[in-house]
Amino acid sequence: MITLYSTLLSENIVLPYELIWEDEFTWVNRKAQMHYSIEGDLLIEPSFAKKGRPLTLQGSNALTDRQTILKLYTWANLENHEMILTLHDARAFTVLFRYWDTPIETSLPFEGYAKPDDNSKYLLILRLVEI
Repeated sequence: MITLYSTLLSENIVLPYELIWEDEFTWVNRKAQMHYSIEGDLLIEPSFAKKGRPLTLQGSNALTDRQTILKLYTWANLENHEMILTLHDARAFTVLFRYWDTPIETSLPFEGYAKPDDNSKYLLILRLVEI
């Protein structure tokens, strides 16, 4: 089970089990800035990132009901809304929505829903960042 817990509201959202952390291995905490000196020498300034790891959750079968999507949108509009994401394997991360990168993206998996109700299913992409 994947859960997103709001520390502000003391509420929990259960997310689809089929969500996959797609960018789990694309981020490293070792960073570096590269530039050239006036003489043309290569200068590399290494650093270490303590926070900022992206957590993008999506899955081709991760169907989420409209009511859950609406709750996520409500949470995404709260200022400085810290949450705790707990994954299938019990790893937990303190996260925020990635506001600069379309934090919630949805699509209807089937065509023909002119008037979806609270139980209508959507495909979900959820973009978070570890803080």
